[in-house]
Amino acid sequence: MLYFFLFLSFGYSVRVLSTLLHELGHALPALYYTKERVSIYLGGNVCNNKTIVLKLKRLNVYVNYRDLVYRGGLCVHEGLLGRRQNIVVLFSGVILTLVVALLSFFIFTNYVNNLYIQIFSFLLCISALIDVFYNLIPSSIPIKLEDGTITFNDGYQIKNLLFKRSLNDVLNLFNTKQYYKALQILERFKAQDYSSDAVYKIQTLCYFQLDQWDKLIEWIPANEERMSLDEDEYKILTYAYSQKGLFKEALDNSNKGLQFFPFSASLKYYSILSMFNLKQFENVIEKCDEIGLENEFEANYYALKGVSLLELDKADESLICLVLAESKHQEVFDNFEKFIGIAYWKTNKRLKAQYHLNKAYEIDANDVDVLQYLDLVYKDIKLE
Repeated sequence: MLYFFLFLSFGYSVRVLSTLLHELGHALPALYYTKERVSIYLGGNVCNNKTIVLKLKRLNVYVNYRDLVYRGGLCVHEGLLGRRQNIVVLFSGVILTLVVALLSFFIFTNYVNNLYIQIFSFLLCISALIDVFYNLIPSSIPIKLEDGTITFNDGYQIKNLLFKRSLNDVLNLFNTKQYYKALQILERFKAQDYSSDAVYKIQTLCYFQLDQWDKLIEWIPANEERMSLDEDEYKILTYAYSQKGLFKEALDNSNKGLQFFPFSASLKYYSILSMFNLKQFENVIEKCDEIGLENEFEANYYALKGVSLLELDKADESLICLVLAESKHQEVFDNFEKFIGIAYWKTNKRLKAQYHLNKAYEIDANDVDVLQYLDLVYKDIKLE
C-alpha cells in the first residue's frame, strides 16, 4: 500500500513537472523573440477561482490546481512572430521535453541503489515521452482560448507552417476577427475538395461568429456523416436552431448530443432552455430538479424553473426561485426583471414589484405585460 501511494504521488508530481518543462520550452524563446508578455497555463486555459497566478516579469503562469493533471498545459504569447520564429518556439517545447526524457532515463539506469530516485526518474521519463508523442502527432481538434481565439497542438501547427501556409493564414485571420476573409480562403479549400477536419471546424466557428444560423443548420449536419460531431458542435447547432425559432429541432439536437456527452452541463442547459421555449413548463421543473441546480448554470436554472412555476400559477414557489436566481448576480435572459416583478405582484409585494417592473420598462418600454402589471401596481398602491 505504501508503494502504491508513493507511485501515485510521484505520478502526479511528474505529470505536473513534465508539463511545466514542456511549456517553459515554448515560453523561453517566445520571451526572447517577442519582448511581450508570455503566459503558461497548467490545467486548462481558463482562469477562475481555482486558478493560482504567478507573475515573473513578462512571464505569467496560471495554475488551475483542480484540473492540473488531465487538462495538460498551454503556452500563449502576445507578440507576432515570423514563420521561422514560430517554428523555433514550437519545436523548443518538444526538444526540451525530449531532453528531460533522456536525462531521466540516464538517472533511472545509473542510480540503481536509490528506489525513490529510480521511481521518480522512471515516471518522469515515461511522462516526458508521452508529451513528446502527444505534441508531435498533428491533431486537427482546435484548442479554444479564453479570449475566443483558437490554436492547435504543436505537431499540427508545425505541419501547417512547413507545408500548408494558407491554413495558417486562415488561423491568423480568425484570431484577428477577420471572419469574412477567413471564409473566403476556406471556400477555396472546399472548391479543391480539401476535407481537413481543421478546415471544417474553423469554418464552423466563422459561421458562428458571423451569426450565420442558416449556414450552420445546413453546414454541420451535412458534415456529420464524414466526421462525428463533438460537444461544441452540438451546442453550436442547438444555439443556431434556437436563434431561428426552431425549438423542437434544438431540443432534439441537444438530446442527441447528450447521448454522446451525457455529462455536458451546457447541453443539459440547452435542452431545458428548449423545453422552456416550447412552453413545456412541467418538464422544465422536473428536469431542473433532476439535474440539480447548483452548477455553472445555477442562476439560469433557478430563473427557468421560477418562470415555469409562475406560468403554472405557483407564484410563491416561483418567487423563491427567481430571488435565488437574482442573488447569484449572473446574467440570465433579458426579460427576467419582468417575471420577478410579476411574481412579486402576485405575492402582494407591491413596492418590490414596482421596482423590478420599472427596470423591465427601462429595458423594453413596449412590452405589453410590463405596461399591464405596472398599471395594476400603481392602482394597488393608490388604493392602499
